Amino acid sequence: MRFVLTGATGYLGSFLARSLLQSRHDVLSLSRSSHPLFHKEAAFQEEFCDAHIAEECEAQIELFKPDVFIHAAAMASAEKCEQHPTEAHRVNVSFTASVLAAARAQGAYLCYISSDLVYDGAAAPPGGFAEDHEPLPRSVYASTKRDAEKLVFEYEKGCVLRLSLLYGAPIGEKKGGLDWMLSAFSEGRSVTLFSDEWRTPLYVGDACGIIIRLASSQPLGIYHCGGPERISRVEFGTKVCGQFGYDPKLITSCRRADIPSNPPRPEDVSLNCSKILSLLNYRCADIERGLELAFKEGQKL
Repeated sequence: MRFVLTGATGYLGSFLARSLLQSRHDVLSLSRSSHPLFHKEAAFQEEFCDAHIAEECEAQIELFKPDVFIHAAAMASAEKCEQHPTEAHRVNVSFTASVLAAARAQGAYLCYISSDLVYDGAAAPPGGFAEDHEPLPRSVYASTKRDAEKLVFEYEKGCVLRLSLLYGAPIGEKKGGLDWMLSAFSEGRSVTLFSDEWRTPLYVGDACGIIIRLASSQPLGIYHCGGPERISRVEFGTKVCGQFGYDPKLITSCRRADIPSNPPRPEDVSLNCSKILSLLNYRCADIERGLELAFKEGQKL
């Protein structure tokens, strides 16, 4: 298949690009810069754009004749989005509209990568938020992701995939959510983690597996994808210590109220993922297995 991929130079995008190339798909990357890992791959093409698909880029997409668009690009820092709301809207909403128009022009399937943070996290139901729970965004980042979702819902070949917190090995210069923690542990420094913030962490390899399967089966609508365990930040850090051989006493537990942030951190945005796992007959790794895979992959680097 032929994939147009936005956000290829990001963490998830880098893993997606690698997975697609390993599966012998062709990839056209729409990004602000060249990818250091894949720019010499014969099946990997690049076009450069900055939150807008210009006519020259549209012409290249037409020549490429894509089957699928995967829109993973975003201004993903919640703090930066609060500081720069106009830029956040331009990148997260206006660019989505531009990608959507390009997909419509080609009659291609579009998978839009969204976030568990579209929920406020104040009253998560047992088993996590399912797709029929109404989002309640509480930050600029969450609001822009939700606005972009609404655009995709209007496309007759569109799918929204809300992902939970990703973790895995580094890929090139992209370190992911584990790196800051492991760097501190390796230097014997304490890490402060929240005891009252819960997520359903997802191994990045499973995220790629789910996305590629969605691209193949091309279902419509909205899907949630997270890992099989609801876990606090402290509990996750403790499992990281166990897998990578660090002393869990390096973890300092605190509550969100102890370290106020802007925007406020959500309490519980755990996701119920039974819909997509049933549809694709897929089983995501639990945290111990995901961390084991991340550790093994990291050893190869």
